Amino acid sequence: MNRLKRWLILSVLLCVGVAHAADPLLISGGSDRAIPIAVVPFGWQGASALPEDIADIIGKDLRNSGTFQPIARQNMISQPAQTSEVIYRDWS
Repeated sequence: MNRLKRWLILSVLLCVGVAHAADPLLISGGSDRAIPIAVVPFGWQGASALPEDIADIIGKDLRNSGTFQPIARQNMISQPAQTSEVIYRDWS
C-alpha cells in the first residue's frame, strides 16, 4: 500500500510539472485588414431555385467575423460547381 501511495504522489507531481511547462504564446505583428476570400455559389440542378443562398449566408458570416472580406461574385473569374471545373490559376 505504501508503494502505491508513493507511485500515485510521484505521478501527480509529474503531471503538475508537465502542465506548468507550457510555453507562453506570443503574438507579434498582425494585420487589421480582412483577408480576401471567394465563396463560390453552390451548384444546383433542381427544378426550382434554392430556398436560401447558402454561399451568400457563408459570405456574410465570414465578413461579420472581421477576419475575411468575401470577393464580389461579379469579380470572380469562374464559378465552378464541380471539383473538376476548378481552374486553380484563376484562384491564386
